[in-house]
Amino acid sequence: MRAADWINVVYFSLLLGLGWTRSLPLGKRVRTTALGVLGLSFVWLSLVISSRIRSPIASVIRDWLPAPMMLVAYWQAGQFYTRANEEVQRALVRFDENLFRFLRSRFGAGIRWLSTYFEFSYLFCYPMIPLGVGALYLMHLRDHTGQFWAVVLPATYACYLVLPFLQVLPPWVLRGHMPERGGSFRRVNLWINRHLSIRVDTFPSAHVAAAVATALTLLLFSPVVGLLFMWLAVSIAIGCVVRRYHYTLDVLLGVVLALLAFLFNLP
Repeated sequence: MRAADWINVVYFSLLLGLGWTRSLPLGKRVRTTALGVLGLSFVWLSLVISSRIRSPIASVIRDWLPAPMMLVAYWQAGQFYTRANEEVQRALVRFDENLFRFLRSRFGAGIRWLSTYFEFSYLFCYPMIPLGVGALYLMHLRDHTGQFWAVVLPATYACYLVLPFLQVLPPWVLRGHMPERGGSFRRVNLWINRHLSIRVDTFPSAHVAAAVATALTLLLFSPVVGLLFMWLAVSIAIGCVVRRYHYTLDVLLGVVLALLAFLFNLP
């Protein structure tokens, strides 16, 4: 089994077990179980493919399979949401309000194109990981996909694992906490968040943890490619805060988790 397989087995088993020990409505408990079984089935499928299909295609499938499994892991974690911790949520909002007040007093309100840039950058939090795997393929470094997932999966799943225990709503859901300027990129991002996301904040930010972990891993193999991805990861992180998709502390802790996962997996 690859490292990614073990990580997924541990994650889906943990949340499957939590689904039957936490106080959850029956519907959420059933969905948590079903998603956990689906995730473990993906692992089993990965092992079957590698052992029974003697083709380069089988190896390619195993390289890419963790990406859709991350979505299953995300939706499974979302089933644990019952109600927001109002005290923590107010503290996060208060921290951001004080920070923004300080920044506005020093640098002004910003300019329109910069807001548009960060809104556009936030869109890349979704394809960031597939782009990272694709970059390894283009650089003829697909043998390092195992190392890639060994960094990205723990950084991301650590964020998901907090959700059953600490639950807050993201800023974009709260009334009065969205930036005034919108535009087409805002409409796309909000549509995705409203219809395809769990509509709950992952604390720390899984988007940021995954993006930074991707960039750090690519830095090992190509400084140029790694720096390009790091620029994008930083833009995503800033966009999460200034466009109010995440709290500032979400983002900072997401960066810390990515660094820890990266350092732990250094050769």
